[in-house]
Amino acid sequence: MIIENALITIGADQAEAFERAVSECVGIFHAAEGCHGMALARIVDQPGRYRLLVRWDSKAHHAPQFWESPGFQQWRSRISHFFIETPTLEYNEPVATYF
Repeated sequence: MIIENALITIGADQAEAFERAVSECVGIFHAAEGCHGMALARIVDQPGRYRLLVRWDSKAHHAPQFWESPGFQQWRSRISHFFIETPTLEYNEPVATYF
C-alpha cells in the first residue's frame, strides 16, 4: 500500500468550488483499479492550499495505470483549471500506525 500525497495550490477565493469539484470526483477514484480511498485536507495556515491523499495498492496503480485511464482525464478536466501551479506529488509508504 502506498499513499499518493499531492500538495495543491488554488486561488483562496475558489475554495468552495474546488472542494465541491473534488467531492464530485470521488466515484472516479472509487472505480479506479487499486485505489482504496482518498481524503482532501485544507491547510489551515495557508488559504488555497490542500493535501490530497489517495491510497493505492502500488505506485504503478497510480502512475502509469490511473494516469493513462479515462477516469484521470475526467478528473483533470474537472479540477485542473483551479490550479495556480502544478501540484507537488510524493508517494509515501506507511511504516507504522501508533494509535
